[in-house]
Amino acid sequence: MKNEIEDIDINLLPQDDLMKEKKKKVNGNAKGKNYERNLANRLSELLGDLVRRTPSSGALMGGINWIKNQGINEAANETLVGDLIVPSYFGFVCELKNYADVPKISHILETRDLHLDKWLVQASGDGAKVNKSWLLLFRVTQTRKSYVCLFYKDLLEYITHRNMTLPESYTIYKREYIILDQDIFFDVYLKELKKVEDRFYKVK
Repeated sequence: MKNEIEDIDINLLPQDDLMKEKKKKVNGNAKGKNYERNLANRLSELLGDLVRRTPSSGALMGGINWIKNQGINEAANETLVGDLIVPSYFGFVCELKNYADVPKISHILETRDLHLDKWLVQASGDGAKVNKSWLLLFRVTQTRKSYVCLFYKDLLEYITHRNMTLPESYTIYKREYIILDQDIFFDVYLKELKKVEDRFYKVK
């Protein structure tokens, strides 16, 4: 009797690489640029002013490049620090991050997220370069959630000047930072920025 196995055409056997479509590699650089571009467009609509992503995602004035380019004029310093080019009245340097699964919400609640800690140092450093407050905007693509993080005292000052209150939901991180939903920050708080700045500081 002929061995049954010999009658089987091995080319017809299910194989993972043939039965499943190969996943496309995620282009992290392109993903980051798209996130920056989308946020720039959102802020442009919100403020009624042009906001654009910074060339090289802020790398021109980041890290050691800040020392190399110290001879550049002050206006260029303020424009090129951070990931977005914003109007002069905006008052914040923006640091943008877009990753699949970090930071971890559980780590944030336990105040021990190393990724977030690193980003906060970076955002604080960029703000210090031009003596401005900063915003860390980050998206976790696996959960499709976007957040804003800033100094708790900065948000308190912002809402006090505008007779506003804290949102119903937020997280305090390491007793000095506040994290809240990006849409709430934009639609409730940030949309008041230019209106108030115009009234009190007469910014055109």
